Amino acid sequence: MERYVHAGALARRRAPLAALLAAGLGASASAEIVYSNNFESSGWMPEWTSNARSTTPISGRTFLGEFNNDAVRLNLGDLTAHTEVTLSFDFYAIRTWDGNTWPGPDNFAVRVVGGDTILDTTFVVSEPENWRTQSYPAPTGQGEYAQRTGAVENNTLGYTWKGIACDAVWHMDLTFAHTGPYLALDFIGSGLQPIDDESWGLDNVQVSVNSVPAPGALALAGLGAASALRRKRR
Repeated sequence: MERYVHAGALARRRAPLAALLAAGLGASASAEIVYSNNFESSGWMPEWTSNARSTTPISGRTFLGEFNNDAVRLNLGDLTAHTEVTLSFDFYAIRTWDGNTWPGPDNFAVRVVGGDTILDTTFVVSEPENWRTQSYPAPTGQGEYAQRTGAVENNTLGYTWKGIACDAVWHMDLTFAHTGPYLALDFIGSGLQPIDDESWGLDNVQVSVNSVPAPGALALAGLGAASALRRKRR
């Protein structure tokens, strides 16, 4: 009869120092999910300035959108104490995005209200072998990449343009410095042609706050872990 040992217990047996350091330093950076939304619920969302929702023709995913040359804001309050925020989401580029070229540039940006722009770039979604270039993964004006570079899905949503499958999904993880109990984020499309030609949406939006202790606290935690190890060995 086979026996299975819990991997965590095995690791603790083999590496007591690592276990103690994890106890002392594991809190060096802790993350707490404060907001998560996959937009499958039909309820009202007061945290968003738009409640527009659509369903993809293929696979029936509900997402926030479709949007065009619009700014959509997410407002969050009563955040726990933190020093960083991580914003994760899926960006849907729908139909013919032209990237850096005419009639673009077709731009998408995310801005912290009262703070920095944490994403500002262009995308291309077009027919195969298209010559247009996009800025992503670089900022707008700093990249010349092939269409759909970095996309995690291509032509999986079911949108078409003149009979050609035309959509892509990019997953974003954006971490930025932030303190304070309130956070507002603007998601902005610009330079786009009419919405039946070029549009965008958001899905699987998640916001985490990260608490990172000061260097002095990390040093004390490390000394405490080392001291505990010495006491254990006596």
